[in-house]
Amino acid sequence: MKSLRKIQVKWILYGLFLFLFLFLTVCISYLLAYSRTIIPGVFVQGIPLGNKTVEEATTQLEQLSLDSRTSFEFVGEGKIATYSVEPLLFAFSPSKTAQSAYQMGRGIHLTQNVLTQWTAWWKGKEVERVFTYDQEALSTLVTTISQEWNVPPHDAAFRLEGGKVVITEGSLGKIVNETILATLLLERLKGAPSSIPIPLEMVSPRIQKTHLAPFSENITQLVQKSLVLVFQNKKWELKPQDLLPFYQVEDTSASSIQLTLSVGKRNFRATYKKPQPSIQSSSFALGVDETVLQEYIDSLNTEIQKPPQDAVFQIENDRVTVFQPSKDGISLDREHTYQAVQQSLLSSNREPITLTLLTSPPSIQTEDVNNLGIQTLLGRGVSYFRGSLAGREFNIAHGAAKLNGILIPPEATFSFNEALGDVSTQTGFQPAYVIKDGKTDWGIGGGVCQISTTVFRAALYSGLPVLERHAHSYRVHYYEEGTPVGLDASVFAPSWDLKFVNDTPGHILIQSSVDLKTKTLVFEFYGTPDGRTTTVSNSVITKTTPSPEPLYVDDPNLPVGQTKQLDWAVAGADVQVKRQVARSEQILIDETIFSHYVPWKAIYARGTKPL
Repeated sequence: MKSLRKIQVKWILYGLFLFLFLFLTVCISYLLAYSRTIIPGVFVQGIPLGNKTVEEATTQLEQLSLDSRTSFEFVGEGKIATYSVEPLLFAFSPSKTAQSAYQMGRGIHLTQNVLTQWTAWWKGKEVERVFTYDQEALSTLVTTISQEWNVPPHDAAFRLEGGKVVITEGSLGKIVNETILATLLLERLKGAPSSIPIPLEMVSPRIQKTHLAPFSENITQLVQKSLVLVFQNKKWELKPQDLLPFYQVEDTSASSIQLTLSVGKRNFRATYKKPQPSIQSSSFALGVDETVLQEYIDSLNTEIQKPPQDAVFQIENDRVTVFQPSKDGISLDREHTYQAVQQSLLSSNREPITLTLLTSPPSIQTEDVNNLGIQTLLGRGVSYFRGSLAGREFNIAHGAAKLNGILIPPEATFSFNEALGDVSTQTGFQPAYVIKDGKTDWGIGGGVCQISTTVFRAALYSGLPVLERHAHSYRVHYYEEGTPVGLDASVFAPSWDLKFVNDTPGHILIQSSVDLKTKTLVFEFYGTPDGRTTTVSNSVITKTTPSPEPLYVDDPNLPVGQTKQLDWAVAGADVQVKRQVARSEQILIDETIFSHYVPWKAIYARGTKPL
């Protein structure tokens, strides 16, 4: 009997093994048969893809059309708003959908693969379409929409009524669930062209009235007396109604609060440290709001601080003298003030606080007058601006004054644009004609290139290495009076600059002067002589091109019927000027300054100002 049972078990095992072998053989044969194609019974939007390669399926899926919406309506709380979805770049991807269909029945789990293959063959298997979109744009859009509906909760708060501290109730907030909103939006983009409801969630305030009640008596005592801060002859007073915003009640059951904001598929986390409690009741504590206090300290510093002022020197009777003495800068000692005000806020017996200041020394001190190596004239640049309009003359004088007294340390690179600063009406410049984009036009700061040209000449004749210089688009008569052609320098921040290096042993002092009677601009560089000499050749002009017909430009500041010549006709040319800088028998610089000028027409201002 036992022998018979063993035989039966043996045959059962053989049968199971045979079944498993045949099962695996069929599965493997099935996969091999469709190794290059999608398994039978797979559909996308009713389109059969079985027995097709990925490429064939992609071609067939391209016939599917997507109802492309450029905008959607979002509805909630009686409000309707329309937003464009074009930035999402949402699109149906036939190739990715075909690849998804090919992966059906080819997973890592054998039983699941067999079940999928059987279901597809017997009943058919629908594959979801695959879409592409810009996830960053989706997150941005969802955040923007949420801001339209978000109503943050309001914590319960202390306030003064008739000189008494009372507690106002907090209110619930409504916040958009951005994860759900993103999901709804993507579903609508796939083909459900209806409005999208805004998924709002109620949010309770962090601080309830019951949390504040235990601290009502403490707050009343703390705000009875004003908080006074004193600096020299100035005084700042925080009265009781001003003091309340500095206090906050926080839950101290944890050392910090961690907030997580989900935007689409992205999560943003922020951790906020709890303030050190001063007065505690249960798990809540009354303390000072660090943000409010810091903002107040910053506002005080803005009123008090003064930047350090460098000494400004000038050349007088061949000697360097102090034109403007140096001054230390001052600023509020923020850390000390923060601690002092924080302690005072938490004490009902407060006394006036005397503010503590910090000083910062200037870079150039008055006593440096004899230590900077400013001994003699290194080089001079001169230009003339006869025929300039009043606005251009003003700008030349104004800009030259800004550069007067500047000190260039040894080995430092001088940038004209950085030294002059912003050229605008806010910095004192006036409208005048400027050369921009190869043409003369009305703009702010006309005449600045007269300054840069004269500074360039001073650097050139001082024997300094010039790192960056740009010729004007065309020859300008202002820059050719008494000077070889090709020694102009055009600037236009931030793209075109004039830069040179102070490679002398000492500082270089820039001195400027403007003579409005003779229409002369002069820049002089003073410093330490090191024996270098500079030779600048005459201009060599080649490849001249004749000038075109005159141009008339309307001028709103010139009376009707009057004309004034702004530019003179000049031929185009290529110009070369050679410069050599030597010291003893050593050649320091041997260069050719090249300028290409297009031909230019005479330009006349034609008055349009009513008489």
